[in-house]
Amino acid sequence: MASARRPGAYVCGTDAAMDVVGGKWKVLILWALDEHPCRFGELRRLVPGVTEKVLASHLRELEADGIVHREEYAELPLRVEYSLTPLGTSLNEALRPLGAWGRANLLGDGNGDGAGGAGERAGERAGGASHPSPAADRLIVLAVVGAHDELDDCEWELLAPLLPDPGRPGGRWRDHRQVVDGVLFRFRTGTRWCDLPVRFGPWRTVYARHRRWSADGTWSGLPALLHERLAGADPDQARVLRGLIGRIGEVARRSAPTRG
Repeated sequence: MASARRPGAYVCGTDAAMDVVGGKWKVLILWALDEHPCRFGELRRLVPGVTEKVLASHLRELEADGIVHREEYAELPLRVEYSLTPLGTSLNEALRPLGAWGRANLLGDGNGDGAGGAGERAGERAGGASHPSPAADRLIVLAVVGAHDELDDCEWELLAPLLPDPGRPGGRWRDHRQVVDGVLFRFRTGTRWCDLPVRFGPWRTVYARHRRWSADGTWSGLPALLHERLAGADPDQARVLRGLIGRIGEVARRSAPTRG
């Protein structure tokens, strides 16, 4: 089943495809399922570092987009397996050339430089071959399209209470999450504000709220507030917090008002 998203919600096919594979772990989930159908616990082992909550959320999104199929077996205890649909398999095939591009341009494969050597060593560790392993391709693609601009549910749960009150509910573009995602995308890609993808809402709304939070100290205060939460955090939560501190801290540094 193809995705139910509205074609008019995107500015081009690339924008639509990135919306499907965006998220910190989706590319690695797709490649894990390319090997064979997996149960939930096996997927967690194949995608080290992903939390149970985030994995479940990503699987639901991939299922909703028609990329992943969830099969329940009438057994006790209940057995659930996840596999790629034909659409998911075609998406993996579409991503392979991006991995090859990453080898050539990010790892320097074939140019004899240090990065290429690292890629070759990764291949040797994985299977004794002298060429980069499929795992290397996966990480390259994740780095390029993993689109960890947009906050996952765990990140948003930690960040949302620290943001200003959005005001009365019901306004179409009052969602702070959408705005923060737009700001993160803009600072990672360097795109112009007016060229922000439409999935972040009207670019003027994103820009205006970013300017307001820069002026009132919201951005500059967030890293310290996130640091305060590290003390009582469990390991999974601490990992999420450190990632947020890095990403939000970069926005805070680049958004500081100039003086003089």
